[in-house]
Order: sequence, then structure tokens, then C-alpha cells
Amino acid sequence: MNGSKLCHRQAIVGSIISARIVLSAWRPVATARFEKATLIDAKSTETVTAAFDASLADVMRRVVDWTLQQGNAASATGSG
Repeated sequence: MNGSKLCHRQAIVGSIISARIVLSAWRPVATARFEKATLIDAKSTETVTAAFDASLADVMRRVVDWTLQQGNAASATGSG
């Protein structure tokens, strides 16, 4: 390669979602923050897009799980 250095490009791709469950009058019952960050080789738009899709899917799955858990806990205590 004629002595030239190769630059290794990396990127951090991630998703952050803050979720809140509220009752009437917007009174918060529970709040949580969900994050997923991944270090990837930024070789192409497709690589970055796939990493972002995977990151968002992971975060959304955890938001849904948390929401269901909060609903079950509220039902068990009679506050839901």
C-alpha cells in the first residue's frame, strides 16, 4: 500500500427513549429511560442503518416489557 496509513472509521449508533406512564390529569405514575449504543465500523450507510434498526428494536422491546410490568404492578396494588 505504498506506506500509507489506513484510517479505521468507527461510529456509535444508538437510541434513547424516555417513557412515562400517566393517570388522568397527567399525573406521572412511573418513568424510565431506555438506552442502547453500539460501536460499529462505519463502512457504509447500510451498516449504520442496520445498527440503528437493531438498537431501536432493542430499546422498543424493553419499553414494551417495562410498560406491561408497570401495568401488572398497578393492577396488583389496585392503583391501575
